[in-house]
Amino acid sequence: MSEKSEKESLFKDLTSADLKEICKQHNLSGFSGLKHNELAKFLAKNLEMTPKETKSLVVKYQTDKLLRKIRDSADYFLAKRVEVKYQ
Repeated sequence: MSEKSEKESLFKDLTSADLKEICKQHNLSGFSGLKHNELAKFLAKNLEMTPKETKSLVVKYQTDKLLRKIRDSADYFLAKRVEVKYQ
């Protein structure tokens, strides 16, 4: 597997919103209007990172997303004061 296709495969694990955010953070232009697979290909081609750095970036985004979900669910239960009824 080539370096570019490996990076593209890693980027496909993220959402389109995440991919667009990465483009903005790295001052890339010309990505608006691209669909998910095109964004992954665009980043693999234009972002100067090794596959190892790319994997690290993807894992960071996935971890952050999971932590947000955990915090949101905790907030939901605390805000709603969910009551468990039993017989």
